[in-house]
Amino acid sequence: MEKDFLDGLPVFLEVARQKSFSRAGKTIGISASAVSQTIRQIEGRIGVPLFYRTTRSVALTEAGQELFARVAPAAQELKQAFEHVHSLSPVPKGLLRINVPSIAIRSVLEHVTIDFCKKYPDITLDIVMENRTIDIVEEGFDAGIRLGEMVQPDMVWVLLMGTIRSMLGASPAYLEQYGTPQTLEDLANHNCIQFRLPSTGQPYRWHFMDGEKEIQLATNGNLIVNSTDLMLRAGLDGLGIIYLLNFGSIRYFESGQLVEVLRECSVPEQGLGLYFPRRAQQSTKLRVFVDFLRERKHLFGQSRERV
Repeated sequence: MEKDFLDGLPVFLEVARQKSFSRAGKTIGISASAVSQTIRQIEGRIGVPLFYRTTRSVALTEAGQELFARVAPAAQELKQAFEHVHSLSPVPKGLLRINVPSIAIRSVLEHVTIDFCKKYPDITLDIVMENRTIDIVEEGFDAGIRLGEMVQPDMVWVLLMGTIRSMLGASPAYLEQYGTPQTLEDLANHNCIQFRLPSTGQPYRWHFMDGEKEIQLATNGNLIVNSTDLMLRAGLDGLGIIYLLNFGSIRYFESGQLVEVLRECSVPEQGLGLYFPRRAQQSTKLRVFVDFLRERKHLFGQSRERV
């Protein structure tokens, strides 16, 4: 077997995951042309094409799918083996990749990131913000931050923010013009700003407590967004009623910019937490990150963002 048969396989795996030469290059830290050259070299060694390429898309060939299915698990095992040996070092160091939703940037990480990097200069903290639900192991992350209900049961979950609750809010001007809903049925007569879920592409169904039963309600409105900031702005500017979580937004209610409606229908939710595979607990770099967050839990939710 050729001694260089492993050359370029990390590039192949990243292109297969990203379905893009340019995105794979950005993740790895090389140019798209270098990625393309590496793939051509692998295909030359193997003797079959691994990707279908067009000007707009990249997809695995049948041979590429077969190679990915065999190589990806092996690569993950190798990565874990190196990380295990690396974790035996008493000095925290290395790359620590964290996947977080935008809401965690504002309510958790903006309070700790700079201080953590100063305290642990040998750790490269790589924070990737995206709101879709992902498999952090498959996509090469050490840990993620999500609401408790979104975390797989086989993961270790470290609570960072306690129980939160949903809130319906509207500006005083909107309520003065259109009235305040008194029941869930009244929402059908209001402009409800909808949020499109990145995971499904469908508008989020609002969750409520109807007596002792939790229900999901489809709402209607003339604005659908996939940005919580834009949704919040629409509510503050009086366009309609918005559905949001209390942390990171409570100050708008305290200041009177938003008025809460149907509070009795609010749903309690599990708070934000850091999650990671059980075996990752052996990693020194992750352990110090977990401890660092735990020591600063009292800061979380105190967003300094201004809208």
